[in-house]
Amino acid sequence: DLNLTQYENLLGTTPESGTPPSAIMAYLEKNGVAFTASQQLSLDDLLQKLAAGHPVLMPLQAWSSAEDGSYNLDAPSDSESYLVEGHWVICVGYCQNAETPYFIFNDPACVGHTILYADELNRRWIDMDGAGAIFDHFGIEITQSTTYNKNGLFYMD
Repeated sequence: DLNLTQYENLLGTTPESGTPPSAIMAYLEKNGVAFTASQQLSLDDLLQKLAAGHPVLMPLQAWSSAEDGSYNLDAPSDSESYLVEGHWVICVGYCQNAETPYFIFNDPACVGHTILYADELNRRWIDMDGAGAIFDHFGIEITQSTTYNKNGLFYMD
């Protein structure tokens, strides 16, 4: 039950480098949270993890600062814009029955849930850490079971 600033301090998050995956995994391990981490996950892999009741933390390109809302996913030679919109989210669900299938996220930058359509998620599911390592379709799956705690929910007024 920490606020975002406390987590950022614990994880060594900086505006320049963001939060490295290794810091998140070390924090989970230190706190006894069972997880697996994988690169090159497919959307089908993600669906299977969610169907098992396992949320997946993932870095992706989000909240574009470009005037046209675009993301530089393909031109590493442009270091000013290549994979600079990295952001961690937690994928918690999906809807395959919609006309356009989508995934549902808890996003620390938002109140409530956010969505991305499957094709857009597949395209934007890539990030780079401060040292230049690429994380392509990377996910940290929380594998342990949890119990519902009604005291953890609060009404917003």
